[in-house]
Amino acid sequence: VELCQLDRQVAVVAIQYFDRFLATSSSSTSSQRATIALVSRREFQLASISCLIIALKNRAGMVVDSAFVSDILCQSMYTPQELYEMEIEILRALDWRLNGPTPHDFIHRFLELLPSTHSIDVVEEIMSHSERVSELAMLDYTLAVEASPSTIALASIMGAIHRSDRVGVLDFLRAIEDITGLLHVNDTTIRFI
Repeated sequence: VELCQLDRQVAVVAIQYFDRFLATSSSSTSSQRATIALVSRREFQLASISCLIIALKNRAGMVVDSAFVSDILCQSMYTPQELYEMEIEILRALDWRLNGPTPHDFIHRFLELLPSTHSIDVVEEIMSHSERVSELAMLDYTLAVEASPSTIALASIMGAIHRSDRVGVLDFLRAIEDITGLLHVNDTTIRFI
């Protein structure tokens, strides 16, 4: 993602696809590939890069040249055909369900509720920090599986607001609670995240 200067949200989406693929649990061919990916480094890497390709196509609207990915990014470790076949396996395993909201989506929507009295710089600072925290939270497997994207987003925003020590945000947090019906901001799950 950093090498190609891609939007970090694409990486978040790719990680979600990857986690969901690895968690498939039926007797289908796709779940067998997921099981193999859990024990084979080569299959694990192939699945992860394939999830990134799917995210680039789906979320970033990019046309991805399989030969470029194979030759440059993967240093010819995988053929374009292997990448294509793994993409299909992943799409089947996910039942083609690719558009669930991410913590980043919720962060952006929640910050639209921030009172307009805050400068664009303050909002961008909160957004940037919230996105980084949400990405870190997603690296914790327990949180990534058990906490909803909206809860991770709310907790990340609260941490960013606390970090920036901005005043006048209590009404903002109450608005999020009232509109979304999310857990109370003092909830232990949010505090843990």
